[in-house]
Amino acid sequence: MDFVAFDIEMPSQAVFSISAIGVTVVKGGRITDRYYSLVNPETKFSKYVIDLIGITPSMVRDAPTLPQVWEELEPYFTSGDIIVSHGAHGDILTLVCALGRYGILWEGDINYLCTCDLALSQSPEFEHHSLDFLCEHFWITLEHHNAQSDSDGCAKLLLKYLENGADVEKLVKKTNAEYFLNRQNTKALSDKLKQRKKLALRELAAAKPTSFDFERQYYRFFTANSDEKLQAVIRDSLQRKETIVFGVSEEKLSELAETLDEVKLFNLLSQKKFASFEMYRLYVYAFNRVDEAPKNFCTLLVSLPSFDALSKIDLKKAKAAIFDGNLSSICMINELAKQNVFGFNALALMLIQSEQTFITDPEETLKIVKRVLVYGRIKDNSAQKVCAEIISSIKKLGCFDDFIEKLSIPKKVSRFFDA
Repeated sequence: MDFVAFDIEMPSQAVFSISAIGVTVVKGGRITDRYYSLVNPETKFSKYVIDLIGITPSMVRDAPTLPQVWEELEPYFTSGDIIVSHGAHGDILTLVCALGRYGILWEGDINYLCTCDLALSQSPEFEHHSLDFLCEHFWITLEHHNAQSDSDGCAKLLLKYLENGADVEKLVKKTNAEYFLNRQNTKALSDKLKQRKKLALRELAAAKPTSFDFERQYYRFFTANSDEKLQAVIRDSLQRKETIVFGVSEEKLSELAETLDEVKLFNLLSQKKFASFEMYRLYVYAFNRVDEAPKNFCTLLVSLPSFDALSKIDLKKAKAAIFDGNLSSICMINELAKQNVFGFNALALMLIQSEQTFITDPEETLKIVKRVLVYGRIKDNSAQKVCAEIISSIKKLGCFDDFIEKLSIPKKVSRFFDA
């Protein structure tokens, strides 16, 4: 089995950059070539990493940058041999992203094997599965956190398991650089959504009922109305702390959204809480006409009262308000559904219908719908109906009946199948 083992050292845990790299080439069961270089990461070092691995900024000041090193390294990594590392997913991700900072894409397929996974499968009884522990156990000389020594140690560890008859072929994974970049972008999106959700909930909690004058908002965004009967309804609803329904038509809402001056429009889009279904609809119409998506769009989603309140949103603008980067639609939708908030779920369902992921990614779409149904506990009739329509569309494909049966579809959703 021919393979290329490698190890990298980083200047900091916070960024994707490399300060040293070691490569060990194995052909015909023996080490035939080695490569080692310090790398100028062109970024800051953390004191923790300096103390841990011993590489300082002064040591790499005159070292080649990663693009210069990659000119020599690329043949090792694109030869078609299996790429091996201890903690391979993290090392390859770091290398791919570090190259990406310079606009360099690792071309071709990446066949890789993780010796940590190998040790876990072959030696589950070991107390630890770190590289230094395993090398000590197998009497392999190792200077830990030296990229060349770690690379050699990883190569010798794999050779030891091969010598002992381990079947390593089943642990070899095949992917490409786009996979790692997509996974990293998805993680970044997930972290961003969690932070936005957290801030939106905090803003919403700060908007206490006493700080929001519903009657004043009515007069600000609609028309001054001295109708005493209407005022009495508003006051009565306020006293009972109910949601106020103004009864303004869709046509009127759309017309008002077009005529709001910039000051009123800004005030509307900066509200932390809305007075009624109509106020959400007015927000949607106003949202659709502004040049840039407002930053408080997530606040709307975390406080969304119903699926229908969002139904006329410009989905292209809604995606732009939340997502950036080159992620697939299914990844975006999946991350929305993970937030376990009705408004995020509602937008996810709308995107499924718009992007027709039930055709392009039916299995992933079913998983998302299951998450929405199980964890979202959706009570909204319109949202339940959309879930049923999506499941019905996938049923027609005829390949996912067993999967659908395992969904344990609630009666509140299944009732729409016969409607």
